[in-house]
Amino acid sequence: MSTTDQTYQVHAKNKAGWGDWSAASNGVRGWQTPGAVTNLTVTPTGTSNQVTIAFGAANGNGALAGEMTYFWTAGGVTQSIAAGGATVTSGAFANGQNVSVAVYAKGVVKGESSQGASTSTTVNAYGPPTSPSISCWGGDQAIGCSWSGGSDNGRSTSYVLSNAASGSVGASGSTTVGGIGYSATRTVCIQAQQSTGLAGAVNCASATSNPPPPSTLTKVSVNGLRVTFRVSNFGGAGVQEVRCWNAATWDLRKWGTSVTSPGNNLGGVGGVSIPSNGDVTITCPGNPYVPSMMPNADFSLEVLGYSWFHIGN
Repeated sequence: MSTTDQTYQVHAKNKAGWGDWSAASNGVRGWQTPGAVTNLTVTPTGTSNQVTIAFGAANGNGALAGEMTYFWTAGGVTQSIAAGGATVTSGAFANGQNVSVAVYAKGVVKGESSQGASTSTTVNAYGPPTSPSISCWGGDQAIGCSWSGGSDNGRSTSYVLSNAASGSVGASGSTTVGGIGYSATRTVCIQAQQSTGLAGAVNCASATSNPPPPSTLTKVSVNGLRVTFRVSNFGGAGVQEVRCWNAATWDLRKWGTSVTSPGNNLGGVGGVSIPSNGDVTITCPGNPYVPSMMPNADFSLEVLGYSWFHIGN
């Protein structure tokens, strides 16, 4: 159909002959409803709620290209679009949902408008996945971690643990990292990894396991110079030298120099095997200047290089 405006002139004829031609009319053009767009494709871009719409021009059926406007409609939303298509971001394209998209042309000629038939297709948009948030806390020679808030954003997604933990997990969950000892710090990370190759941020959290229980050394029995003591959670476990003193604190210990100045040392025992938990028996050698000196209320044991323990007699 022609897209060129036509003008018309008329003249009349009577017995005297033909009259003059009239002035030319305004330009007029015949046209019809536009045709449907061709080769419609709607493709997700990988950005949330975003698609690329592409199509061939509709037949204007008498309308010029500049008299044609194109529209897309989906999910109750209708918007204009450039001829040939464009990339569109709209909540109408819900991630992970099949959405019907229609495109049509509308022609306006000389103030008169007409809408062409729609061409439709389906699209399923998606965006990058969201990694869960994660938090961790300390426990008995272990840390615990939990996470939540992950989203696949429209495509199959795995949630992968790394660093001190490993494996694929759900979008929310928890795990324990055990056997790490006391006062040990560990970090656990999680990332959303989509089947499209897109991935979320690597979110990490750290925690430190509980400190060890207090190390104790207590008296079981003192029988003359024979001493049995009990250790619990003993940080100095191993082969140690143990010294015996009649001094309540380390700063009150005195080495002897003579019978008249014997000090308060009751000798030391080397090669003592001390467990982390259990009982140990030693015999203090005694004071070299006053052999009759025995443990008194100030009696203490010094684990050389480790600590001082006042146990009394």
